[in-house]
Amino acid sequence: MADEPKKPQRPETLLNIPSAGDDQPGETLLNLEIADPQSGETLLELSSASESVLSRVDRSTGAQLSTKPVELKTGDMHTAGGTSSGAGKSSRGFTDRLKDGVSAHKYEPDRELGRGGMGVVLSVRDNDLRREVAMKVVRSDRVKHGSAAGELALRRFIEEAQITGQLEHPNIVPVHELGADAHGRIFFTMKLVRGKPLSDIIRELRRGDATTEAEYPLDRLLQIFMKVCDALSFAHAHNVVHRDLKPENIMIGRFGEVMVMDWGLARLLDQPDRGFDAAVNVIETDSRVRKIEESESGHAPAPSALSMEGTVAGTPAYMAPEQALGEISRIDQQTDVFALGAILYEILVLRPPYTATGGTNVIEQAAQGELTSPFERVAQDEQLRERLSRLPGGRIPPEPASVAMHALAKHKEDRYETVQPLKEDVENYAAGLPLRAHPAFTKSAGCTTTDGF
Repeated sequence: MADEPKKPQRPETLLNIPSAGDDQPGETLLNLEIADPQSGETLLELSSASESVLSRVDRSTGAQLSTKPVELKTGDMHTAGGTSSGAGKSSRGFTDRLKDGVSAHKYEPDRELGRGGMGVVLSVRDNDLRREVAMKVVRSDRVKHGSAAGELALRRFIEEAQITGQLEHPNIVPVHELGADAHGRIFFTMKLVRGKPLSDIIRELRRGDATTEAEYPLDRLLQIFMKVCDALSFAHAHNVVHRDLKPENIMIGRFGEVMVMDWGLARLLDQPDRGFDAAVNVIETDSRVRKIEESESGHAPAPSALSMEGTVAGTPAYMAPEQALGEISRIDQQTDVFALGAILYEILVLRPPYTATGGTNVIEQAAQGELTSPFERVAQDEQLRERLSRLPGGRIPPEPASVAMHALAKHKEDRYETVQPLKEDVENYAAGLPLRAHPAFTKSAGCTTTDGF
């Protein structure tokens, strides 16, 4: 008897992700408002728009997945903005919170970690994955509806999340989710880095803190610096420049993690720069897509306020001359190279390279490219001279000083062309090998055989 033909198997739906328009409006499970403590306005309303995935599955299937938590205990570990208390609602078990009627919500706000020019960073609890994450929310006073400035702020905020989310590198803070509340207020979540910024470490070294000196000798600081170089090399290979590199934006974790943070001023360059493979330039943002569409339609795209000549954006103490002059068209990977040189300078001297005080004065000094060599800087400051004991031989090593001054060259053509040779020179110093830094920069660093610093 001939075998009966097999009936085709009915395809199984593995996952049905409805579009935003198809989603059925659900009841408000919990209305948690995050208020701006300065203005009193609502930053974000975490209602049914951010319902817990596990809660949604429980409602749909009755599986009761949310009652079987797997949760690691983190204790009171330091975070980017303070210390986790280890107590209170955000550190309680998921089952306990379920009894209180709050676990159906995906995120629970905990505390504010910090704020910048455009956003507020909060510590929140992700109830699905049972972990704390950092949530960045647009500041209420920056996004007034109907204003051009408000629209620009929103575009920049979304672009920051999109750029950072696509720069997947061990030394760049990972983004988890870009979302909005029921009223269209934007947020994104990212890894909550437990540790301290490099700026705090440098400040403690400047004060002469013995514990910090023992924990962060020069060789460890240079290892941290090289990880930052790795992150920037990766970003540059994807045609992204950071534009706000500084010790404050470098987080050092308790277990050796090094994360470059705050890509809010990052710029996506239009064309691949020299030395990079065009095939890896895959970073895509809403602003870039809009620009391409406008160009293809024959309309000249309107420049944003942060891409117009004459706009100065960044932190003055670490600005390259072209950045301080607002020469947007000249800002590229070598602008970040300059900022890396400023960070290396500060690791050696414990002060940034510009000596002026006040933002306007520092910008003017940066525009002129007026720098004091590391040795001269230390010679002029008694406190800095006292801190030389932390360095090998009680003096600033001339090799990394010359590397810093090479990166800090006023004219771009005199700087390292990319981050890689800068990093290689630091590696060569650590390994006792010759440097590639031009001899002229050894002289400009103030390095002589009779230097006492």
